[in-house]
Amino acid sequence: MRNVFTKSNIMNGDRMSEIFVNIPVGCTLDYNYECTKALSQARINYKQNYLSRLFKYEGVKFNMIPCPSGGIVETTTTAWVDKKNSYEEIKITEVHTVNRPFLLGENEVTQELFEAVMGFNYSNIQETVIKKTPIVNVTWYDCVEFCNRLSDYFGLDRCYELRNKQFSGGGTYSKKHPLSIKKANPIILDRKNGFRLPREWEWQIAAMAGTNNKYSGTNDNSSLGRFAWGSYNAVGNFKPVSHKLPNEWGFYDMSGNVEEWCENTPILNTDINDLMSKRVTRGGGWHQNQSGLTVFSRANYDLDYCNRDTGFRIAKTI
Repeated sequence: MRNVFTKSNIMNGDRMSEIFVNIPVGCTLDYNYECTKALSQARINYKQNYLSRLFKYEGVKFNMIPCPSGGIVETTTTAWVDKKNSYEEIKITEVHTVNRPFLLGENEVTQELFEAVMGFNYSNIQETVIKKTPIVNVTWYDCVEFCNRLSDYFGLDRCYELRNKQFSGGGTYSKKHPLSIKKANPIILDRKNGFRLPREWEWQIAAMAGTNNKYSGTNDNSSLGRFAWGSYNAVGNFKPVSHKLPNEWGFYDMSGNVEEWCENTPILNTDINDLMSKRVTRGGGWHQNQSGLTVFSRANYDLDYCNRDTGFRIAKTI
């Protein structure tokens, strides 16, 4: 029987027992035998004993699945830099390590949960399945505000500070007239225990789930439709979460359905102002073909960007 974390029983500073075997230092996505063996045992431990953690917000339930530390992810970003009055294309490669185990949402945040927490829903879809479809048309600011409010509800630390918030239409937020955040000065608060957006290297580790698959759940183009919504089967719209097969760790829709906001900028250690003002999305969406749905595909947008093909899922450091 899974524990259900509610406002009354989740503990501030909750520290889950370590549930994964130790992952050998230096494991990358090109796993050697020892890495593969360790990760396989980790999956067995997780599936048998800690399938997921079930939370409940005012009656709306959501699952989060534990993921191990130790993975290493390499990202490459294309940038244009000013070189003596002309622009030159460069590629910036960075290596990221997952330093701590974390929880990640089993599925994308639904309209039901988002509306319960935030009080508004700009997804613009009128269907009987609206509650279980992913929230879309949200800015990066909206996502981190959602995380903060969810943390408040469960008595956890906030992971973000949003200073000088400005709302769509120039108004002031109130519960009676909630508005999407269009501009703010964000500060990421490190080493907090609340809910947050995943860093893209955490997202990729969860999407690959200990495999070398190019899509989340499969390495085969012909079977991708069993795991992902894309331009080939979505018929012009996003779909209810968790209707396709999950990947090896139990995550749904990490390839396709909607693109997912991540916490980080496209580059971390290079001072290119245009990119430092953006945030990464991962996973591709219902409007993209197979090449846009791989676990390596990434995009980046301004923080006030919102569209009906972009949503998010939440994370929490263990």
